[in-house]
This record gives sequence, C-alpha cells and structure tokens, in this order.
Amino acid sequence: MATDLNDHDGGFAKKIKRMWYGSDKEQADGSGSEEQEPAVNGMAYDDSACSEVFYRSAEKDTQRTLNQDEKGPSPASAENARAAEPADDVKSISDEEERESTTVISRKTVIKSDINAEGDVELYGSVTGAVKTPGKIIICGKQNGNVQGSDVKLEGCVVRGNVSASGSVMVDSDSLIVGDIKCGSLVFGGKLKGNIHVMGNVMCKKSAVIIGNIVSTTITVESGAKLQGKVQISDGSIKDVEVPDDVKTDGSSADNDKKTG
Repeated sequence: MATDLNDHDGGFAKKIKRMWYGSDKEQADGSGSEEQEPAVNGMAYDDSACSEVFYRSAEKDTQRTLNQDEKGPSPASAENARAAEPADDVKSISDEEERESTTVISRKTVIKSDINAEGDVELYGSVTGAVKTPGKIIICGKQNGNVQGSDVKLEGCVVRGNVSASGSVMVDSDSLIVGDIKCGSLVFGGKLKGNIHVMGNVMCKKSAVIIGNIVSTTITVESGAKLQGKVQISDGSIKDVEVPDDVKTDGSSADNDKKTG
C-alpha cells in the first residue's frame, strides 16, 4: 500500500524537530509518546541512522573549517580583510604625487629655453632662460635668466638674472648673483651685484658682500658683512620732514638778520 507523501513530509519534519530540540521539547509541546513513522517503499525511518548521518555531516563541516583556518583565509576573505584595513599608504601616495610634480634638472644637463613649471623646480645643471613656477625653486647649478617662484633657495650656484619670490629667498655663502632680488624676506650670505627690495627683514650674514642699494622694513647685519650702497629702512609710514623757510642751516632765523641789519 502506497504511503501518502503528505504524511511522509509531516513525519520527516517531526523527526528533524526532535533531533534539533530533543525529546524534552517534544514532551513540552504535548506530543506525548513517539509515534511510529510511516514507511516509504516498505522501509521505516531509523532514529539512530538519521542521527548518525546528521552528526557525521556536522563533523565533516567542522573539520573542513579547521583545515581552512590552518591553510589561511580564502582569497575572498583576505580581500575583504584588506579592504577593511585603514589606508596606510595614503602618505606614500601623496609623496609620490609630490615627486611627480617636481621638475628636476640633473647635473650635466644643459637647457637653452625658458622653463614654465606647475610644481617645484630643482636645478642642478645649467639653464639659459627664465625659470618661472608658482612652487618652490632650488638652484645648485648655473642659471642665466630671471627666476620667479614662491620660495627660492640658492646653494653653491651662479645666477645672472633677477630673483623674485612671493615668500623667502635664502642664499648661502657659495652663491654669486648678478641681478636684483625682490622678495618677502631675505637671508643672504653670498655675493651680490644688484639692488635688494624686501617687504620684510633682510638678514646679512658675516660672509655677505653686497654692492647695491637695499630697501627693506628691517635689516640685520652681522659683523664682517660688507655693504656698498644706500640702505633705506622704511615701512612706508615716514613722511617728508618740512623745514621752515625762515630757518637757515646755521640755526639762525630771519628775525635775527633783521635785528642785526
């Protein structure tokens, strides 16, 4: 006699429920004594056989997880872990981008053309032409032409041209400049033949040799520095001093002249 499939499905569901919650749960539900499961194709379900299959399957899954942990995480989990980690290479990426935006003219390199850069410029070779950039400029070679940047640093170089900077200009004792310097602040220790116009302070090191006029707000001169030219220290607030017409250079007044006359 064929067994109804609905009865079979219901019996299987009860058996899974007993295996999951245990016999106590079944008694708490009021199911009472165990019912004999219907047979399928003349074969009855065996509780012990089903339990053994269930626990063997669970044991295999556990062993598979342990083996995978010993071998290391899967590629997918490792990729997810790397994605969850903080980006430690942000600084290195920014440093790399900064290096890429810097124009470097290496030693023994000769350029006869103007250089208009968008980033920093480091000049170790020789350039005949103007160098202009909104970034910083470092010159350690030979420059024939004007130089314009945000901050300029001259080390052991020869520059024949005007140097302009919106920020600071630093010149070491081994540098020679033939041209004018215009900047926000100046620290000078080399040799200059030209005029200096600084909005802030001019610091003349003891090794400085300047032939030209200096205009600045303040000036500091170390002992040993050599200056030849006019020095004007002013922030623009000084007004002309008016001398009365009746005052002479010898200090006498026009009234005294009338009395003696």
